[in-house]
Amino acid sequence: MPELIYCTDTVARRKRLCDLCARVSDIYENVYIVVPEQQVLETEEMIFSREVPENIEVTSFKRLSNNIFRKFGGLCYNYIGSGAKQVVMWRALMSCIPSLRIYSDISLEDMSAVKLILSAVEEMKMCGVSPGILEKTSYGIADEKLSDKLSDVSLIYSAYESIMSGRHDDAADDLARACGIL
Repeated sequence: MPELIYCTDTVARRKRLCDLCARVSDIYENVYIVVPEQQVLETEEMIFSREVPENIEVTSFKRLSNNIFRKFGGLCYNYIGSGAKQVVMWRALMSCIPSLRIYSDISLEDMSAVKLILSAVEEMKMCGVSPGILEKTSYGIADEKLSDKLSDVSLIYSAYESIMSGRHDDAADDLARACGIL
């Protein structure tokens, strides 16, 4: 059962985490401590500087997804790089511009706009927001301008996904794919 530990005091957080590990390591066959990628090493050092059972593993969401894919299938290594993602987003924007209501005046020569929309799509992926959710939400909003913006973003996001589909894997989709497997 997942348990969230949030504590700004490092000493208190360390104590709570070690107490939790001691409490659950006898109950569960495997115990995973999932932390952001940049905190894996620090957490491993903190946990393993004490005597802990062998069934405890510190992992990141990326590593956890990879473990799930290795065990149940779905491991991919055809990941697209950031530059290629920008090209795909540029192509998606280019294909959508005639149908856009609010963002139809975006200059395809302005890579900052491409990067901004790509960043928004990546954030939506992390939050589990799909193009379909955006489209459905746009219908229920009374504010016409906001509704049109959501509809435009949904269209661009869908075009991006369509171009990516079958050609490249996006690491931003790994956690959602892992959840789908489980």
